[in-house]
Amino acid sequence: MDVEAEVQALEASLRGFCRPSIYLDTALYAAGDPTPLRKLVGRILQACHPEVQQALVTRGTYTQLVHFTDEAWYEAFRRFLAENVSRLDNPSSIPILPYSQWRRRSFAAAKVREVVGFVGTLKKLVPRERRRFGATPSFPGGEDVGEAHRMLRVAFEDVDASPSPPSSSPSASSSVSSMPSMPSEPLTRPTRRLEVGDDEDGLPPRRRTTGGTPGDSGLEEVQRMLERVLQTTQLVNAKVDNLSARLEGVERLLTRLVRREEK
Repeated sequence: MDVEAEVQALEASLRGFCRPSIYLDTALYAAGDPTPLRKLVGRILQACHPEVQQALVTRGTYTQLVHFTDEAWYEAFRRFLAENVSRLDNPSSIPILPYSQWRRRSFAAAKVREVVGFVGTLKKLVPRERRRFGATPSFPGGEDVGEAHRMLRVAFEDVDASPSPPSSSPSASSSVSSMPSMPSEPLTRPTRRLEVGDDEDGLPPRRRTTGGTPGDSGLEEVQRMLERVLQTTQLVNAKVDNLSARLEGVERLLTRLVRREEK
């Protein structure tokens, strides 16, 4: 196996799979050092679609592949690849080295092809339409953003939980939905109101809400939404860390190029 050809195949497999795109330097992987490949896998996982990350989080593999090192990392990597390589069209072409060979500075082409197989299993794990960047994100429970917004309004604003009926005229749906409905009766003060009461502790009075108390189901939905927001925040933080690492790598590369030009 040729290392340069394997690196080119790996770079081609990453096109459209990661954002921003990842470009590879063949010289970095030609020596067979496993450390750059381990770091590359971490970059791939932090730059891939959140649906792929969520699939790995569900399997308890994401943290291991991003933060573990040495034998513990490779054991998680090897186990995941061995469990999912059968999804590939030609699984026998993907080598799975024992750790005694992986840690040595050799088998460079085989190691790169192993990472190629890993990326292929990730693609098989999540269908293309779900990992396409720019698509409407979905939550683990299956709700889209519009449904989540509606449930928040149910919990906090006491609106009707039933979905709005579809418009009879598709061409006028956008304009009708944006226009407020005209009431058939004179407007009255809503039943939900805020009262001001005196506090026993002497602090400024607090406003108490009466009427329209959110139901238990609405509060549970809000709690699930907050948990999903927390997961998304963690993924964003991981992407920020990955971007910082890439910027440092670009800075080092530019420094080497400048020194090469000076020579």
